[in-house]
Amino acid sequence: MAEFRNRDRDCDKCDDQRIIEYKNKAELEVMCEGQKHKVISNLAETRKAEVEIHKSVDKRCVFENEIVEYTVTVKNKSGFKLCGALFIDKLPRGLKYVENSFKVNGCHKHASVVCDEIIFDLGGLDCGEITICFSARVM
Repeated sequence: MAEFRNRDRDCDKCDDQRIIEYKNKAELEVMCEGQKHKVISNLAETRKAEVEIHKSVDKRCVFENEIVEYTVTVKNKSGFKLCGALFIDKLPRGLKYVENSFKVNGCHKHASVVCDEIIFDLGGLDCGEITICFSARVM
């Protein structure tokens, strides 16, 4: 199962620092020269990430030692750049990631493999679509 996660951290390269899930404002009452004044913060707008993920594999029936290729299409339909985009895919039991097979839009990238999870830091995810491909060997 492929996942897309938004890391909860600031990103220097993005205008949108993080996705805020609710509208909120801060109010502060201050005393100035014996009178109460209310100071209101700017409004934090709701921005909901709209991400569509589709995963496919090139073979339906495989035998030991065969290699299968996965293709994952990620669409950012949010209308704004997403920061801290992290791609995580857990391989099914009996498959092993083929080293150096990870590609984003046709360009080879280095993905980490922890246990059976393939992890790749996409950084900022612009609006539009990217294609991720990688291979796994049947053990």
